[in-house]
Amino acid sequence: MIKKVLIVDDNSTNLYMLETLLKGYGFEVISAENGKDALDKARLNPPDLIVTDILMPVMDGYALCRQWKSDDKLKHIPLVFYTATYTEPKDEKFALSLGADRFILKPQEADILMNMLKEVLGEKYTARQVVTKPLGEEMEFFRQYNEILFKKLEKKILDLEIANQKLRILEEKYRLSFEHVMDVVYTIDTDLNVLTISPSVERILGYKPQEFMGRPITDLGYILTPESFEQAITDISLILKGETISATVYQFIAKDGTIKCGEVSGSPIMHEGKIVSMISVARDITDRKLTEEALRESEKKYRDLFDFLPIPVYEMDFEANIISANRAIYETFRGTEEDLKKGFKGWQLLSPEDVAKSAKNIERLLKGQQIEGTEYTLMRLDGSFFPAIVISSVIYSDGKPVGLRGAIIDITERKQQENELHRTNIFLNSIVENIPDMIFLKDSNELRFIRFNRAGEDLLGYSREELLGKGDYDFFPKEQADLFTKKDREVMRGKEVVDIAEESIQTRNKGERILHTKKVPILNANGEPEYLLGISEDITERKKVDEELKESENKYRLLADNVQDVIFVLDMNLKYTYISPSVKNMRGYEPEEVLKQQSIEQVLTPSSIDLAMKTLSDVMELEKIKHQDITESRTLQLEMRRKDGTTLWTEVKFSFIRDEDQQPVGIMGLTRDITERKQADKKLEETLKRLRKSFGATIQVMVSAVEMRDPYTAGHQISVANLARAIATEMGLPLEKIDGICMAGSIHDIGKLSIPAEILSKPTKLTNIEFSLIKEHPRSGYEMLKDVESPWPLAEIVYQHHERMDGKGYPRNLKGDEIIIEARIIAVADVVEAMASHRPYRAALGIKIALEEIEKNKGIIYDNDVADACLKLFREKGYQLTKNGETNPVEET
Repeated sequence: MIKKVLIVDDNSTNLYMLETLLKGYGFEVISAENGKDALDKARLNPPDLIVTDILMPVMDGYALCRQWKSDDKLKHIPLVFYTATYTEPKDEKFALSLGADRFILKPQEADILMNMLKEVLGEKYTARQVVTKPLGEEMEFFRQYNEILFKKLEKKILDLEIANQKLRILEEKYRLSFEHVMDVVYTIDTDLNVLTISPSVERILGYKPQEFMGRPITDLGYILTPESFEQAITDISLILKGETISATVYQFIAKDGTIKCGEVSGSPIMHEGKIVSMISVARDITDRKLTEEALRESEKKYRDLFDFLPIPVYEMDFEANIISANRAIYETFRGTEEDLKKGFKGWQLLSPEDVAKSAKNIERLLKGQQIEGTEYTLMRLDGSFFPAIVISSVIYSDGKPVGLRGAIIDITERKQQENELHRTNIFLNSIVENIPDMIFLKDSNELRFIRFNRAGEDLLGYSREELLGKGDYDFFPKEQADLFTKKDREVMRGKEVVDIAEESIQTRNKGERILHTKKVPILNANGEPEYLLGISEDITERKKVDEELKESENKYRLLADNVQDVIFVLDMNLKYTYISPSVKNMRGYEPEEVLKQQSIEQVLTPSSIDLAMKTLSDVMELEKIKHQDITESRTLQLEMRRKDGTTLWTEVKFSFIRDEDQQPVGIMGLTRDITERKQADKKLEETLKRLRKSFGATIQVMVSAVEMRDPYTAGHQISVANLARAIATEMGLPLEKIDGICMAGSIHDIGKLSIPAEILSKPTKLTNIEFSLIKEHPRSGYEMLKDVESPWPLAEIVYQHHERMDGKGYPRNLKGDEIIIEARIIAVADVVEAMASHRPYRAALGIKIALEEIEKNKGIIYDNDVADACLKLFREKGYQLTKNGETNPVEET
């Protein structure tokens, strides 16, 4: 429940500061200017606590405390004195004798003061009660009370006597200096005749005093403009009736004809209760009026500039009333000037949690402390919030603080940029950490490592903690470190990328490795190198394969050079590394011409290029997901270009050249001229020229990339794709949608590229952490596919294929209609194939158990229609899971 506090002080600044502080700590606050005002408000609306000053007009704090503790309705409410005037021990003793619960001296730190007040309000605290005292003790109270007040009054009387003495001295001084006064002082009797006038009239208007004294006012119209003369007669009449006229501006006509502005005030002179004359003072304000006009013009310019400022600027008093604001503040807070004239308080524009922060900052400003711009969360008039920097300073008048002036800088865009930068950094860090090549960063001066990715740790055999802050000389032999440092300095001097094709390093665990490294200088705003970025690829195995390939080439070159058919060797980029001399007889090119110049586009016609590329993709896919025999070759019929511009048909038989891990590193083949045979089969060949779209080839490459890293699930994606296509066909879905489902099924586990291969092939049960990584593969697959242009929602299907109808799937816990039909079909096909197939960590469970799982949870975990279609395929139509890319009998029908 919110506690209510009544605060009493005749100083409005003190009231405002204490009210702001208490509200910032969650209290409801009632304020009063003196003891009588406080009693009246408390009796109407009793508070939980009263905090009062002592020295106040009407009723001081002591009298308030005495009446408070004598009131049956109020005496149980704690009363705390908070004073800067009564500071002696006897003052506190007297206050406590009246029943005060706490006596606190000003000023106090906000936290300390709040702790004191909370202690008084605590449940264990009991308000001090005052028992009705006998007459003798009552008299003692009045004695002590009067003694304290008399001491204060004695000081006041002493101050007044000193002031009176000074006044008498000043009176004599003013009488003597009357003739030298700068303003014009004059007196007029009740008959409207001028009695006296100071000599200063001659200096200001050019007339001697003798020209006015004794003359009636009505004769002096020539020294005033008509409007001012009429005003003067009216004012004199009012003064002689007992009124006082202050600061009325007249226009005087000087003796030389110039116009002077005078500020005139007047009052009656009394004697024995009667008006006997009047006295007036006229001050020459001609220069001031000119200054005021210039000031008004300046103020107009200032106001125009004030309103022109693009950032909100305001002025606020200590009651939190906004007394001035420019147009930008209304635009920022989505309101109007009228909105802020409806009793709006400045703290209402703060978020609740920032009120206390603002109160503390105001207190610090009033103590003279310098405060930099402070970040707050501000609230617009429509209730929305935005972040801003507020810069404030104190407004002083006559040396006293009267309010605050501030400027507001909306930092919404900056915050968004910071958040976006943070998101980008996370994204980039994720990329760097998951790239299989070593990535490192050095400072440009001492060339010490300041960043390493996981691949770098694995390659070098050192942890990040061991690497960071060190240099090449800490890990490599001096000769090798000298070479690395020399290259680094070249990069810095040249300010451009340096490509080091091969460099040998000694690692902790993997022995000597050969790296292909690129080093890049990262420049600062002045164009000077600040960091050095290095990316190193371990090419040790590739170098071994290249050497073995060269040795193999030498062995078979002699044989190849003497056959009629053309023998060739390609690298994995389809560039010729060897071709037999018989190419001249077949195509008219010298072997050197083919090796130096010709790419596959120059060798084959467009249709044959497509067929060759598709076949290569299919072969790579089949060998990875179907355990294809590594010695098996492939035969293609391709149309080749001759040097004379004609073409010929050839039969190309090829197979992969493999490294020690049986991974393809090149292609070896034999080309035979079958032009005559091809011409006989031309019609048949024309039907075989249809091309699959390049998009399908790309997808197959993606499939190959996944299954190269996860050999234990070879064939899983293709098998899921075939089953999903059969289910979709059984459900009667459109052909276009079926194609999309099949395509998505073939790459539904593409996200596993982001998962370490040792986890994918782990033969034992996964840990919770490892399984949580596996569960991220749908999200990773989505990130890989979301920007791929496709006629089907491939990214979303992959994203949802592990969601379940009851919402218990992952990664987004989608349920029911939130899951698209394509993903529901893939989900069922995925479960059936996974359960029926062998996995590293378990043997195959069999198709029977897989179908029982689907039947048991259809309509709960799996879509009803999809589950029924799947069960019908296996139980009624004899569907069988495909292997090695074979076509299912059900699909052929």
